[in-house]
Amino acid sequence: MADSYHYRLCFDKKVKGKDEEESDLWLENTEETQVVLDDVIYDMTLRGIAFNRKIYQPGEIEAEISFLKESGNKEEDTDLSVTSVSDLFLKSCVSLYLVSHDHQGHEISRQLIAKDYFVYELNPRLVRQPDGSKMMFVRLSIFSMDKLMTLDKSSHVFVSKKLGSNIMSEACKKYAVGSHVLKENHDHRQCLRYNQEAV
Repeated sequence: MADSYHYRLCFDKKVKGKDEEESDLWLENTEETQVVLDDVIYDMTLRGIAFNRKIYQPGEIEAEISFLKESGNKEEDTDLSVTSVSDLFLKSCVSLYLVSHDHQGHEISRQLIAKDYFVYELNPRLVRQPDGSKMMFVRLSIFSMDKLMTLDKSSHVFVSKKLGSNIMSEACKKYAVGSHVLKENHDHRQCLRYNQEAV
C-alpha cells in the first residue's frame, strides 16, 4: 500500500553533481538535487508542478524550480547566470511520472503521465532571502510536440507537393528537440483516391 505520491520530472540531460560524476537529471517534489553550474554547487528543488491536457490543444506542464547556492561555496558573491539555466533546461525533452512511495520512502511504482514533451520557455527571477542569500526561481513552460504546429515559424502552405516524399521528409530533418528527432514514418499512411465512376 502506497503511503505517498509525488511527481517526478525527468529531463534528457546529464548534470554534474557534487562528486563531479555525471548523472541523469530528474526532479521530485520532495527531494533536493545538487548540481554544479559555473563551478558552484546549487541545491535544486522542484517547488510546484501543474499538468494540463486539453482536447485539440498541446499538453502543458508548468513547473517551478528553485536554485539555492550551497553554504560554504567560495564564490559567495556570484549569482547564477540565466545562460547557465537556459543551457540546462531549454529545448530539453521531458517526461512526467507519478511515483508512489511506502512509509520508509522506498519507491513502489511509477506511472508515466506525459512523454516526449519539451521545454519551450523559462522565466527566471532572483529573490533575496531574509538571511541575505539569493535564491533563483525558474518557471518552466513545457509543452507536447504538437506545440510546434501552433508557432508561426512552423506554419507553412505547400502547393503541388506530395505529403510524404516532399513535405514530411523535409520537415523531419528540420525539427529536433533535445536528443529526439521527429522520424518519418509512412507505414500507416492512407492514399486517398477518387472513385473513377463518381468523377
